[in-house]
Amino acid sequence: MELPQEFYINYITRREKDLAALTAASQAKDTEVFKRVGHQIKGNADSFGFSELTAIANEIEKISSSDFNNKNDSVVLEKFSGWIAEKKKIYFS
Repeated sequence: MELPQEFYINYITRREKDLAALTAASQAKDTEVFKRVGHQIKGNADSFGFSELTAIANEIEKISSSDFNNKNDSVVLEKFSGWIAEKKKIYFS
């Protein structure tokens, strides 16, 4: 089901805010933010047809239950950032 474009724009904008929160949490070693954001995205990404984001959200959430490792955090955050950039090209043009 296709939603109005503004729904996608708002969704992607919220994910940008999540990325900023995750980046700050990574620096502060705050695993709770990873748990909360990953869980929320897992619950809503498929509603927008973003199954690939659900996979990234699983990785985000896993960071909260493992030893905090900046290298792993960076890889996951790069995937998330890349996903956002890709979707912005599609929905913001």
